[in-house]
Amino acid sequence: MGPPDGGNPNPTLKISDLKIVSTALEKIDTPSFNNIPDDISTTDKIDSAIDDTEKAECRADSIETQCSLTSPSHDIAHIQNIEEEVQNKASLEPKINLPPVSLSEVQTQVKSIKTKKAPSLNHISNKANKCFSLPLLVLLVAIFNARLRNCYFPPVWKEAEVVGIYKPGKPRELPASYRPISLLRAKAFDRVWYADLIYKFHALKVPDRLIRIIHSYNSNRHFTFRYERTHSTRGCIRAGVPLGSFLSPLLYSAYTNDIPRPSSSVQLALFADNTALYFRAKLKKSTTNLHSSASRGPLMC
Repeated sequence: MGPPDGGNPNPTLKISDLKIVSTALEKIDTPSFNNIPDDISTTDKIDSAIDDTEKAECRADSIETQCSLTSPSHDIAHIQNIEEEVQNKASLEPKINLPPVSLSEVQTQVKSIKTKKAPSLNHISNKANKCFSLPLLVLLVAIFNARLRNCYFPPVWKEAEVVGIYKPGKPRELPASYRPISLLRAKAFDRVWYADLIYKFHALKVPDRLIRIIHSYNSNRHFTFRYERTHSTRGCIRAGVPLGSFLSPLLYSAYTNDIPRPSSSVQLALFADNTALYFRAKLKKSTTNLHSSASRGPLMC
């Protein structure tokens, strides 16, 4: 594999295990990619902020930018068609009922809760949840089943209080140098386009009621950023899937399921939000196939 700038290729690395793809890529000289910042759209500095309120607002603006579809569209007509079709399907009454949640399922999930996790914004600890009596668990079953019937995800479960954790080695004056951590789910895979995700679920023949629940779960999410004892104004999350949720990797896998596959001997490997092109070769000149596949630009539409 050689550098993408067209220089002399490095000695070929043979990759036989997908688990070591990312490790192998780190050993390959790819200068064009090595210096890409975490958030190329956010350059506002926070060292000039006067007080904690301005610092909180600055970092909140950075998060809101990261979780938005800010890139210019290459096909506006395509985007409009997708959004209109999703809206049309959303106007139809769901036809497929989902199996109800049982008491035993709720009891199993409550027993598996980790007590050392921080409580959410309702301040009810997981230790308290594990002490729920049978009547309270029955109420939870009724709540969960009502959500399934009404395809509804409560707004209070979509509010997050976010704090920033500094990323070692990053410029401290840049908002993007702080990793957002929230008590409720923040966002991962933060460029996922909501409408296209729902469109792809329809194409995959996912039950319509489940699609509606996922849409409710993923839309209208908000956050506030806390700096020291100061909170920012409420921000909106317009793209991405919830960070830390067991469902998020599945949502992202569905979103990237139709990624074009290379037609040559070049192989495609996907893990979380990482994509790698790789192949085996004995001759250095064989890297032409890899360069050709990589030069086609983004694989996703």
